[in-house]
Amino acid sequence: MPEPRIFFPVALNFANWPCTIVGGGDEAEFKTRIFNQFEKIPTVIAESFTPGLEAIAESGGARLVRSVYSPDLLEGARVVLACTEDDELDLAVGRDARARGMLFNMVDNAEVSDFIASSFVRRGNITVNVMTDALSPAFANSVRDKIAAMLETGYQDYLEFFVETKERINTLTDDLRVKKKVWRELVALGLLETIEADGRDAAAEQVNRVLARHFDLDP
Repeated sequence: MPEPRIFFPVALNFANWPCTIVGGGDEAEFKTRIFNQFEKIPTVIAESFTPGLEAIAESGGARLVRSVYSPDLLEGARVVLACTEDDELDLAVGRDARARGMLFNMVDNAEVSDFIASSFVRRGNITVNVMTDALSPAFANSVRDKIAAMLETGYQDYLEFFVETKERINTLTDDLRVKKKVWRELVALGLLETIEADGRDAAAEQVNRVLARHFDLDP
Protein backbone atom coordinates (compact mmCIF):
# COMPACT_ATOMS: atom_id res chain seq x y z
CA MET A 1 0.00 0.00 0.00
CA PRO A 2 1.39 3.46 -0.86
CA GLU A 3 2.55 5.79 1.88
CA PRO A 4 -0.44 8.08 2.51
CA ARG A 5 -0.36 11.82 2.92
CA ILE A 6 -1.97 12.63 6.26
CA PHE A 7 -4.70 15.29 6.25
CA PHE A 8 -5.95 17.03 9.39
CA PRO A 9 -9.76 16.81 9.70
CA VAL A 10 -11.32 20.21 10.38
CA ALA A 11 -14.68 21.95 10.04
CA LEU A 12 -14.25 25.36 8.44
CA ASN A 13 -16.44 28.35 9.17
CA PHE A 14 -16.15 29.75 5.68
CA ALA A 15 -19.42 31.66 5.52
CA ASN A 16 -17.54 34.79 4.47
CA TRP A 17 -14.86 33.05 2.40
CA PRO A 18 -15.32 33.60 -1.34
CA CYS A 19 -14.84 30.30 -3.21
CA THR A 20 -13.90 29.87 -6.84
CA ILE A 21 -14.11 26.77 -9.03
CA VAL A 22 -12.12 26.67 -12.25
CA GLY A 23 -13.81 24.31 -14.69
CA GLY A 24 -17.30 23.99 -16.10
CA GLY A 25 -17.81 20.24 -16.48
CA ASP A 26 -19.49 17.50 -14.48
CA GLU A 27 -16.98 17.67 -11.63
CA ALA A 28 -17.44 21.43 -11.29
CA GLU A 29 -21.20 20.91 -11.20
CA PHE A 30 -20.81 18.23 -8.52
CA LYS A 31 -18.61 20.48 -6.37
CA THR A 32 -21.02 23.38 -6.80
CA ARG A 33 -23.89 21.25 -5.54
CA ILE A 34 -21.82 20.32 -2.49
CA PHE A 35 -21.07 23.97 -1.78
CA ASN A 36 -24.78 24.75 -2.06
CA GLN A 37 -25.56 22.15 0.63
CA PHE A 38 -23.53 24.34 3.00
CA GLU A 39 -25.11 27.61 1.82
CA LYS A 40 -22.05 28.57 -0.22
CA ILE A 41 -22.42 30.16 -3.65
CA PRO A 42 -19.18 29.70 -5.61
CA THR A 43 -17.86 31.59 -8.59
CA VAL A 44 -17.32 29.16 -11.48
CA ILE A 45 -14.88 30.05 -14.26
CA ALA A 46 -14.93 28.25 -17.63
CA GLU A 47 -15.44 28.79 -21.32
CA SER A 48 -18.55 26.60 -21.25
CA PHE A 49 -20.77 25.02 -18.60
CA THR A 50 -22.90 21.93 -18.21
CA PRO A 51 -26.66 22.43 -18.46
CA GLY A 52 -26.80 21.55 -14.77
CA LEU A 53 -24.45 24.40 -13.86
CA GLU A 54 -26.47 26.76 -16.01
CA ALA A 55 -29.60 25.74 -14.11
CA ILE A 56 -27.87 26.13 -10.74
CA ALA A 57 -26.77 29.64 -11.70
CA GLU A 58 -30.28 30.56 -12.83
CA SER A 59 -31.59 29.57 -9.40
CA GLY A 60 -28.90 31.65 -7.65
CA GLY A 61 -26.59 28.82 -6.61
CA ALA A 62 -23.53 29.89 -8.60
CA ARG A 63 -21.94 32.89 -10.29
CA LEU A 64 -20.73 31.87 -13.73
CA VAL A 65 -17.80 33.62 -15.40
CA ARG A 66 -17.63 32.57 -19.04
CA SER A 67 -13.99 33.16 -19.89
CA VAL A 68 -10.66 31.62 -20.73
CA TYR A 69 -8.83 31.17 -17.42
CA SER A 70 -6.45 33.91 -16.35
CA PRO A 71 -4.88 34.42 -12.91
CA ASP A 72 -6.60 37.76 -12.33
CA LEU A 73 -9.96 35.95 -12.25
CA LEU A 74 -8.97 34.47 -8.87
CA GLU A 75 -8.81 37.86 -7.18
CA GLY A 76 -10.90 38.01 -4.03
CA ALA A 77 -11.13 34.24 -3.55
CA ARG A 78 -9.92 32.45 -0.42
CA VAL A 79 -10.61 28.89 -1.56
CA VAL A 80 -9.89 27.68 -5.10
CA LEU A 81 -10.81 24.33 -6.69
CA ALA A 82 -9.43 23.27 -10.07
CA CYS A 83 -11.29 20.64 -12.10
CA THR A 84 -10.80 21.51 -15.76
CA GLU A 85 -9.83 17.97 -16.91
CA ASP A 86 -6.56 19.54 -18.09
CA ASP A 87 -3.85 18.64 -15.58
CA GLU A 88 -1.43 21.32 -16.74
CA LEU A 89 -4.06 24.02 -16.44
CA ASP A 90 -5.16 22.74 -13.04
CA LEU A 91 -1.56 22.83 -11.80
CA ALA A 92 -1.18 26.38 -13.12
CA VAL A 93 -4.33 27.39 -11.23
CA GLY A 94 -2.75 25.91 -8.11
CA ARG A 95 0.44 27.93 -8.53
CA ASP A 96 -1.59 31.10 -9.06
CA ALA A 97 -3.79 30.41 -6.03
CA ARG A 98 -0.85 29.73 -3.71
CA ALA A 99 0.95 32.84 -4.90
CA ARG A 100 -2.08 34.76 -3.63
CA GLY A 101 -2.27 32.91 -0.30
CA MET A 102 -5.41 30.97 -1.21
CA LEU A 103 -6.30 27.42 -0.15
CA PHE A 104 -6.13 25.16 -3.20
CA ASN A 105 -7.60 21.81 -4.18
CA MET A 106 -7.02 19.95 -7.43
CA VAL A 107 -9.64 17.28 -7.94
CA ASP A 108 -8.18 13.76 -7.85
CA ASN A 109 -4.70 15.00 -6.94
CA ALA A 110 -4.15 15.00 -3.20
CA GLU A 111 -0.40 15.43 -3.55
CA VAL A 112 -0.66 19.00 -4.84
CA SER A 113 -3.71 20.00 -2.77
CA ASP A 114 -3.80 21.99 0.46
CA PHE A 115 -7.00 20.14 1.39
CA ILE A 116 -9.14 17.33 0.06
CA ALA A 117 -12.88 16.84 0.06
CA SER A 118 -13.94 14.03 2.35
CA SER A 119 -16.80 11.66 1.70
CA PHE A 120 -19.62 12.93 3.90
CA VAL A 121 -23.22 12.40 4.82
CA ARG A 122 -25.44 15.15 6.20
CA ARG A 123 -28.76 14.51 7.92
CA GLY A 124 -30.37 17.50 9.60
CA ASN A 125 -27.68 19.15 11.72
CA ILE A 126 -25.46 16.06 11.73
CA THR A 127 -22.53 15.85 9.31
CA VAL A 128 -20.17 12.88 9.36
CA ASN A 129 -16.98 12.89 7.29
CA VAL A 130 -15.09 9.78 6.20
CA MET A 131 -11.49 10.02 5.02
CA THR A 132 -8.92 7.44 3.97
CA ASP A 133 -6.00 9.88 3.47
CA ALA A 134 -6.94 9.80 -0.23
CA LEU A 135 -6.01 6.11 -0.48
CA SER A 136 -9.47 4.90 -1.59
CA PRO A 137 -12.39 7.26 -2.15
CA ALA A 138 -14.51 4.22 -3.08
CA PHE A 139 -13.94 2.69 0.35
CA ALA A 140 -14.71 6.03 2.02
CA ASN A 141 -17.96 6.20 0.06
CA SER A 142 -18.88 2.67 1.14
CA VAL A 143 -18.35 3.52 4.81
CA ARG A 144 -20.30 6.74 4.33
CA ASP A 145 -23.27 4.83 2.95
CA LYS A 146 -23.33 2.53 5.98
CA ILE A 147 -23.29 5.56 8.30
CA ALA A 148 -26.03 7.23 6.25
CA ALA A 149 -28.31 4.24 6.83
CA MET A 150 -27.66 4.46 10.57
CA LEU A 151 -28.48 8.17 10.68
CA GLU A 152 -31.93 7.51 9.24
CA THR A 153 -32.99 5.94 12.53
CA GLY A 154 -33.79 9.01 14.62
CA TYR A 155 -30.41 10.59 15.24
CA GLN A 156 -31.66 14.13 14.66
CA ASP A 157 -34.11 13.59 17.54
CA TYR A 158 -31.25 12.27 19.68
CA LEU A 159 -29.22 15.36 18.83
CA GLU A 160 -32.09 17.60 19.93
CA PHE A 161 -32.18 15.80 23.29
CA PHE A 162 -28.44 16.37 23.73
CA VAL A 163 -28.88 20.06 22.87
CA GLU A 164 -31.70 20.39 25.41
CA THR A 165 -29.46 18.75 28.01
CA LYS A 166 -26.62 21.12 27.16
CA GLU A 167 -28.90 24.12 27.56
CA ARG A 168 -30.09 22.80 30.90
CA ILE A 169 -26.52 22.35 32.15
CA ASN A 170 -25.69 25.86 30.98
CA THR A 171 -28.44 27.24 33.22
CA LEU A 172 -26.92 25.41 36.21
CA THR A 173 -23.30 26.54 35.90
CA ASP A 174 -20.92 28.79 33.99
CA ASP A 175 -17.92 26.72 35.04
CA LEU A 176 -16.51 25.07 31.93
CA ARG A 177 -14.61 22.47 33.95
CA VAL A 178 -17.79 21.35 35.66
CA LYS A 179 -19.64 21.19 32.36
CA LYS A 180 -16.94 18.98 30.87
CA LYS A 181 -16.97 16.72 33.92
CA VAL A 182 -20.74 16.29 33.71
CA TRP A 183 -20.60 15.48 30.01
CA ARG A 184 -17.79 12.98 30.50
CA GLU A 185 -19.96 11.16 33.03
CA LEU A 186 -23.00 11.19 30.76
CA VAL A 187 -21.05 9.88 27.79
CA ALA A 188 -19.31 7.22 29.89
CA LEU A 189 -22.69 6.02 31.15
CA GLY A 190 -23.88 5.59 27.58
CA LEU A 191 -26.43 8.39 27.25
CA LEU A 192 -26.77 7.87 23.51
CA GLU A 193 -27.20 4.12 23.92
CA THR A 194 -29.86 4.73 26.58
CA ILE A 195 -31.96 7.01 24.41
CA GLU A 196 -31.59 4.60 21.47
CA ALA A 197 -32.64 1.54 23.47
CA ASP A 198 -35.08 2.92 26.03
CA GLY A 199 -36.22 6.32 24.81
CA ARG A 200 -36.21 9.91 26.03
CA ASP A 201 -37.73 9.30 29.45
CA ALA A 202 -35.03 6.81 30.42
CA ALA A 203 -32.34 9.13 29.09
CA ALA A 204 -33.82 12.06 31.04
CA GLU A 205 -33.73 10.01 34.24
CA GLN A 206 -30.08 9.22 33.60
CA VAL A 207 -29.35 12.92 33.11
CA ASN A 208 -31.18 13.81 36.31
CA ARG A 209 -29.16 11.31 38.34
CA VAL A 210 -25.87 12.71 37.06
CA LEU A 211 -26.90 16.34 37.52
CA ALA A 212 -28.07 15.62 41.09
CA ARG A 213 -24.53 14.62 41.98
CA HIS A 214 -23.23 18.03 40.95
CA PHE A 215 -26.05 20.52 41.54
CA ASP A 216 -28.94 21.24 43.88
CA LEU A 217 -31.88 20.58 41.57
CA ASP A 218 -35.29 22.11 42.18
CA PRO A 219 -37.82 19.51 43.27
